[in-house]
Amino acid sequence: MGELEALKLLRALDEGVAAKTGTPFFEHLVGSLASTLGARTAFVSEIDTETYQARALAYWHDGALGEVFEYSLSGTPCECVLDNQIAAFPRNIQEMFPKDRDWFVRIGAHSFLAIPLCDEKARVTGHLAVLDSRERDWSEVDFEILRIFSRRAGAELERREHQKRLEASNLALQKANAQLRQEITQRLATEAQLASSTARSEHTAELIRVINSGITSKSGSEFFRELVRSLAAALEAHVVFVAQIDMTRYEADVLAIWRQGEFGEPHRFNLSATPCESVLDGQIAAFPRQVAQLFPAARPTLEQLGTQSFVAIPIVDDNAAVIGHIAVQDRRERDWSDTEFGILRLFANRACAELKRHGHEMHLAETNTQLQHANAALRREVATRLEMEQKLEKASRAADAANQAKSQFLAHMSHELRTPLNGILGYAQLLQRDDGLNPDQLHSVSVIEHSGEHLLTLINDLLDLAKIEAGRLDLQSTAIDLPQLLRHVVDLAAVRARQAGIAFTSHLEPDLPVQVRGDERALRQILLNLLGNAVKFTKAGGVEFRVTRQGSAENLCQLCFEIRDTGRGIAGSDLGRIFEPFERADGQGRIEGSGLGLAITHRLVKELDGRITVASEVGKGSTFSVTLPFEAEVQSDPHRRTEQRITGYAGPRRHVLVVDDDEATCHLVARMLAEVGFEVQQAANATDALRVVDGAHPPDLIATDLGMAGLSGLDLARHVRESPGRRDIPIIAISASASVFSREQALAAGCNDFVSKPLRADELLSAVGRLLSVTWQTVEVRPAEPRDAPVLTRGLVADQARASELYDLAMKGDVRELLARAAEASANDPAAAPVYQEVQRLARHFDFKGVRRVLDQARESSA
Repeated sequence: MGELEALKLLRALDEGVAAKTGTPFFEHLVGSLASTLGARTAFVSEIDTETYQARALAYWHDGALGEVFEYSLSGTPCECVLDNQIAAFPRNIQEMFPKDRDWFVRIGAHSFLAIPLCDEKARVTGHLAVLDSRERDWSEVDFEILRIFSRRAGAELERREHQKRLEASNLALQKANAQLRQEITQRLATEAQLASSTARSEHTAELIRVINSGITSKSGSEFFRELVRSLAAALEAHVVFVAQIDMTRYEADVLAIWRQGEFGEPHRFNLSATPCESVLDGQIAAFPRQVAQLFPAARPTLEQLGTQSFVAIPIVDDNAAVIGHIAVQDRRERDWSDTEFGILRLFANRACAELKRHGHEMHLAETNTQLQHANAALRREVATRLEMEQKLEKASRAADAANQAKSQFLAHMSHELRTPLNGILGYAQLLQRDDGLNPDQLHSVSVIEHSGEHLLTLINDLLDLAKIEAGRLDLQSTAIDLPQLLRHVVDLAAVRARQAGIAFTSHLEPDLPVQVRGDERALRQILLNLLGNAVKFTKAGGVEFRVTRQGSAENLCQLCFEIRDTGRGIAGSDLGRIFEPFERADGQGRIEGSGLGLAITHRLVKELDGRITVASEVGKGSTFSVTLPFEAEVQSDPHRRTEQRITGYAGPRRHVLVVDDDEATCHLVARMLAEVGFEVQQAANATDALRVVDGAHPPDLIATDLGMAGLSGLDLARHVRESPGRRDIPIIAISASASVFSREQALAAGCNDFVSKPLRADELLSAVGRLLSVTWQTVEVRPAEPRDAPVLTRGLVADQARASELYDLAMKGDVRELLARAAEASANDPAAAPVYQEVQRLARHFDFKGVRRVLDQARESSA
């Protein structure tokens, strides 16, 4: 996928989800993903790898959101994303995953594509999945689109997880605070109980008051520091510490320690063989004397501190698990009393609450840090998106400028190419009207005209693709003489097939309408493109063209055009891309043409509200079918096989002024008009034309080119419209630029009609007759039938020596000697006579390339 397309996709996605989080975000995401990939189904899920379950967060099917669901990953295609790779199955998923077969059948799924969603530690936390009702070879473009969507989905899933953790931490903190209040209540009750149940009530109460006054307003590390200091003072002990126990490491982390009148450094120690290990059963551990002798492993430390007696109480959580302890050491041998145990219990409970609160705070702080990191990443992503939007805007401006430059270039090239074609096709039409030409000469002129038409088709291909891409293709609905159009198409295809040495047959249904309404040029281009491709890619056998009428209602009818060939065919994997510009399904050798035919055909059919289908088998050929709707204007007339040729007009002679700075074109237009009886005057520029218009004998009609140096044809039309007594003279604009813009410009400047180059005599005369209201005089002529059919020579064996001799003569271009030698060879080698006869036919048409091709085939057959 190109950078520009990726930027457009990301911006479209951002615009859709900019204000969304949670469920609305995921619902929009799956709808956009299905639409972008043209898939029927899409869903996003979160994965719990511990339970091996997946839960859908949003589900899109057949254009609407569906109910979310939960399922086991085992035996599903979704399981394949757990290795943190894209999972793609182009077909047969119903057979590959029988566990989900019923669901696949129910939703009509045949292909599957999924991508994992990962957290910042690259752990798979969910996935995006797409299912389609078609068998589908997922492309790298599909993967890139999925990656773009997965990045946004993964970020939202991680943000959602951080939010859930934060909510859980807040809830836990609320519970800890509630427990703290409960502990305070319990402490007050314990105080009252101690005060009433012991003779030392006043002393105990004082001890509790002293300790409590120090820790009441503290929390965290300050709480633990004040706790050990106050306990040491109250119990007259020289060492007190509080520790958190890590059972996985069997170690204790000292959170605060008071030693010999000052705070010590927090540290970590191993519990093994220490008196502190004794609290792990959840009971108070009291050793009134000889502690160092009881725990030899801890003896160096105990002796260093001078410890004689030791008491410790476990700190226990709600699940009765020991999570820490408070330890008191004294230099005296000391029988620890129940009162001291009661005080330790009271503050052990308080320490437990503080440990839990401290743990929740730490977790909350960690979660907040993660959320801050996620927000920072989101801000970076937003900044990146803004930067990408700026790049997109810049790229769009550059693309618009490039498109404008391309359009200007194509318009210029169109004019430059159409101008010489105007002379070629125009004089070919004039020669066809010459009754002095013999049939061979007329056929040669016809070949010239058909070749020029083919070149014009290639030019129109480029222009039409540019117009389609820019959304400016303007279809013109006019009356179409269907038999005449089909004859023209068949004649041209027959010529191409004959040059290629293959057979061409056409089957036109008898009840086809004589006249229909539609865009004649678009229909002609569709048929010529498809027939041209069929001939181009068929090396043996032939091409069949069939036209049938399908269903009709009132004046509406549908026509089906079928082109069948025996070429090499198209692989199934290539069928999906043959309608893309510049794509070819065959890479075997160079094929002439622009690579745009099928792309333009596909888009033209779509513009005409029709449909195009293709069936193909490698090695056997292809069949293209196009179905188009038309409005039938005249009933079928299968015997209509003549044309009306204009020979003159009734009434007085009319004066026409032809204006063009191209001498050949000016002379051609003048010849076309003079041959049917008009008095024609020529002008090489608009200035000379204005002198004629303002003279004593103004013309009855002006035919002017638009693109002239100095004053243009548009300027000429404006001057005529502003001239008193001359403003009603009809004006026909002639231009090699066939764009809608040029036509509209001409009409706006005052022209009455527009004719594009290359000129067609019937179009020019039709416009002249309409504007001058003349009555034409015509004669009936029969259209030329396809003649001189090709001789099929494939498989015939020619003598190597004779074939080489003829091949050399073809290379030299010696037509006379080539014809003589081929005739002699045909007489002396009857078995290969069709080869030599085909050589003679091609030589008479100066088709030396065709001669060499036929001889190459004959020599290959003999090898």
